[in-house]
Amino acid sequence: STNQITKIENLDNLIKLQKIYLNNNKITQIENLDNLINLREFYLANNKITQIEKMDALINLREFDISFNKITDMPNSMLNFNKLKVFTYYDNPIINTSKIVQQFLDKILLTTNFFNQDKMLLITNFFNQDILNTKIFKKSFEFK
Repeated sequence: STNQITKIENLDNLIKLQKIYLNNNKITQIENLDNLINLREFYLANNKITQIEKMDALINLREFDISFNKITDMPNSMLNFNKLKVFTYYDNPIINTSKIVQQFLDKILLTTNFFNQDKMLLITNFFNQDILNTKIFKKSFEFK
């Protein structure tokens, strides 16, 4: 990580690859991951990514960090990550959480993303108000 990488490429033959650290680069798209079925940890924090996409092959993904990007939508395809244990996505201008929050609501601690007012109403309906008023915030989903 911390290079000037602008594109995810040349990983086709690395089918046993389990971890990728591409933090602090200039990547704009998630792509070219079709052969990485053994990938367990994927770190893309602090890039220029606007969409979570083209990750269907990552069936063994357990940790995914997409923090400090420009993600506005969490697609329904994220519901297919059955083995995902840690999804860190703070400091993204999330507008649409789709069904992700609802699916994992019992496992969410708290997040500090920028949700629009409707999404905050959804979350406040599920959490105890005392929890929402605390000043301690967890900046990722942690699934158990």
